Amino acid sequence: MEAIIGSENRRDVLHFDSAYKTACKLFLTSDKGDIWSKRDALESLRGIKIFHTPFEIEKVVEHLSMLVASIYRGSARSSKATIVFSDTGL
Repeated sequence: MEAIIGSENRRDVLHFDSAYKTACKLFLTSDKGDIWSKRDALESLRGIKIFHTPFEIEKVVEHLSMLVASIYRGSARSSKATIVFSDTGL
């Protein structure tokens, strides 16, 4: 993960790692440079869907609807959905 995000972006690496360790399914960020631009590799590596806010809010709602539907159907009874809001630019 550090190789993808970049070792010089330690806070971003730790933030994304924390999301992974807490079973996050959805990661919202305004960081286009270090996280969102590398979302394909990060999603493949950790299975966390990454969205850029506020520009992908419709995709966020769609993804949340799918997560809720899968939980409702019982296909994800043992999984918890965690959402992390990231604004590392502050």
